Amino acid sequence: MSCGPVETTFRVLDDDAWWRDDVHARDGVVVAGWIELAALAPGAIDPADVDDRLLPPRVARGCAPCELWLAADGAPWVGRLVNDRWWKLAGGRGCRRPLLRPTAVAVRGGLVAIRDVGAGEVVVLAAAGGRVVRQVAVDGDGPIALGPGAILWVVVDGGRGVLGFGRSGEVVARLPRPGGAIERLAVDADGAIWVAWRRHVRGRDAGFAVERAALGARRFARVTVDELRAGLPATGVRTAGASFGVAVERAGASPRRRWYDGCGRPLAEPPPPPLAAPRRRDGWVELGPLDSGRPRCVWHRVRIDGELPARSWLAVEVATVEDAGASPHADDWQRVENAPLDFLIAQPPGRYLWLRLRLRGDGHVSPRLRRIRVDFPRATAAEHLPAVFRDRAEGGDFLDAFLSLFDATIGDLDDAIARFPALLDPAVTPAAALPWLASLLDLGLDPAWPEDRRRALIAALPELYRRRGTPEGLRRAVELTFGVTPAIEELGAVPPFGALGGVRVGTVRLFGRGRARARLGGSRLGQTRLDSYGDPDGDARAALAYRIRVQVPAIAGVAGPQGRARLARLVDAQKPAHVAATIRVGAAVPLVGVGAAVGIDTALRALPAPVLGGADGNVRLRRTTILWPGARRVGATLSVGRAAAVGVHTLLR
Repeated sequence: MSCGPVETTFRVLDDDAWWRDDVHARDGVVVAGWIELAALAPGAIDPADVDDRLLPPRVARGCAPCELWLAADGAPWVGRLVNDRWWKLAGGRGCRRPLLRPTAVAVRGGLVAIRDVGAGEVVVLAAAGGRVVRQVAVDGDGPIALGPGAILWVVVDGGRGVLGFGRSGEVVARLPRPGGAIERLAVDADGAIWVAWRRHVRGRDAGFAVERAALGARRFARVTVDELRAGLPATGVRTAGASFGVAVERAGASPRRRWYDGCGRPLAEPPPPPLAAPRRRDGWVELGPLDSGRPRCVWHRVRIDGELPARSWLAVEVATVEDAGASPHADDWQRVENAPLDFLIAQPPGRYLWLRLRLRGDGHVSPRLRRIRVDFPRATAAEHLPAVFRDRAEGGDFLDAFLSLFDATIGDLDDAIARFPALLDPAVTPAAALPWLASLLDLGLDPAWPEDRRRALIAALPELYRRRGTPEGLRRAVELTFGVTPAIEELGAVPPFGALGGVRVGTVRLFGRGRARARLGGSRLGQTRLDSYGDPDGDARAALAYRIRVQVPAIAGVAGPQGRARLARLVDAQKPAHVAATIRVGAAVPLVGVGAAVGIDTALRALPAPVLGGADGNVRLRRTTILWPGARRVGATLSVGRAAAVGVHTLLR
């Protein structure tokens, strides 16, 4: 019941306030946060809930928000989906690593693991270029996963066991068998192993069972759907047979799901969704008695917060009594068939109210009731009308029912107005309202940004506006937008031409711009270089303006022409108009000389695999040849905390 310091005029029934211990559910109904028809297999989880946290073996999420990996169904390649385009990493034409029949893929921390059933092995590649990091000989088929510390988890024995392989391919962990053959596998940030397997009742698919085992545990423990949602992040992927759909964010609109078949080809129409876990078809729930605290109270309205999917049905019965120990007569119940989620109570006065709910489904779907609110006493706009409109009981009842339609609409508007301040808080406003809130502050949100970045940007806008035009404001804007800290170098103004006194040779020009660059109609033939650069109309601004240089590492968000263009637009929007800015994105390899910048062009990692000839060749015989270990050995890398010798174990590239 709802209680407070003042007299209440409603009762709220939900898992937190009332029905945890006092609801009377008959066979066929389960009450656990929701009121819904029970599954035939208790504790079974619907495939949609499993898809949202545990991906099928052929699909894996990448590090970027819009990055997806796929082991093609019936085709010997593994690729990465970025901006609705597939980039083949292994097995495809032009790829250095051949594959026979890939069936599973896993991604973590710059590594990609592929299960090649045709070759009887699991191969781990560097996601950037397809370099082989590790190979493990494993028979059979099943899902795989990469955990912290680059531990490779592989399902073996027909889905009955899980093995963990270390960096050298040795077995470092064995997990006990779960209750069934494993179909899904995932590892969370703490290293715990999550598995999902199918349950069956009388030969029928009854949904998934999900179990979890901490690293080093001796057995798996069954988890509920709420524990699954809390333990693993959402994937945004749905599956239907071999097809899968990916949620694509859109600015100012709800996400749209884009569907692909098992080979990564786009589908014009989404496939039919898989059936949910089998459920009971009928069930009853009784709630009451609810005490109004008022003798002969006229109960007003019932509002139900829940879901009524297609092919489901809900009936509600209400009855009032004056004595808490009395039971309503069978003829006293008001029955609302196929009940709407908001209706008026037409019962005689009584202090106590009883509710009965009947839920029906088709064996797979069920009504789901989250909360029920009952208002009292009767309060409609009729009390503001002259008494002549209520001179008869029948007329008064009709008037109350008629005016309640308008009262409900006005009440919903009042509630929306009362909740409006919460929409202005970026921490709690719904995700769909974030583009609208950003538009109030003159901010455009990129559809590729994750939700937490959008909220952080909107929350930081007041401070960014105060610091706009300063190096700290520009640095903070780049950090929030791209997730990287830039190096901002203030170069100052450079005099464009030489002057008598106070000039240094080599730092100024001693000639006009007509000799410095070619201009039609303004340059003399034979006295102007044709290998010019830049825009001559901006010479004065570029030379006299205060200049800055913004440098960032070559990360995924700013690498490539599109990322560089987004960074340039952000810098132009945040810098003062009189400041000329240049953008520099770091190189993928270290540079030696004036242009090198620590943290921008530096990388500590192993040398690439040598390739002789072809477009990807990086070896010239007797000149730049690198000896490389065999295919089943790991290359030399930087070791920290162990025996590390520069030039022996440590390679700088």
